[in-house]
Amino acid sequence: MRGLEVSSPCAGRRGRVSPLRAPVLLLLLPALAQGAETVRIAMGERAGPVTLKGRNLAAGPDTEDGPFTPLGAGEARIRLLKGRLEVNGILAEPLAVRFRAGETDRGTGDEPIHAGTTGVRGDVVALVHRGRLLLVNVLPLEDYVVAVLGGEMPPSFPLEALRA
Repeated sequence: MRGLEVSSPCAGRRGRVSPLRAPVLLLLLPALAQGAETVRIAMGERAGPVTLKGRNLAAGPDTEDGPFTPLGAGEARIRLLKGRLEVNGILAEPLAVRFRAGETDRGTGDEPIHAGTTGVRGDVVALVHRGRLLLVNVLPLEDYVVAVLGGEMPPSFPLEALRA
């Protein structure tokens, strides 16, 4: 079973965590969080360009509440150009750009974002890291806990533990 790769910009650390130690990590994450309680999971560094796809895909600064600008085609082609991010042929001012799918004038939807063959829930941040393009999945702590604990607890656990 593979471990969880975690990136903590606050602590400046990155590494693998055993699946059995993930609950311990969850106890530490609120202490490392700045602002909203979210989890950031590195999706990997890319040497070349990457295309993100999602319904009503929007882009904005790496903050929780935007503002986000819709990308008409529901697609973002991201590459590095002279150490800076280029999104759909336009150089981005910040060194990190956050992408969110399901963004409408009525609020934010819960749509997946696809980076190649990988699909994730939550937002995706593209940033420059050591001269390469790094993608990071950002999702609310509650969503992460539900997904991880649901996958870690076999059906043979007591019913009370599964309900928690």
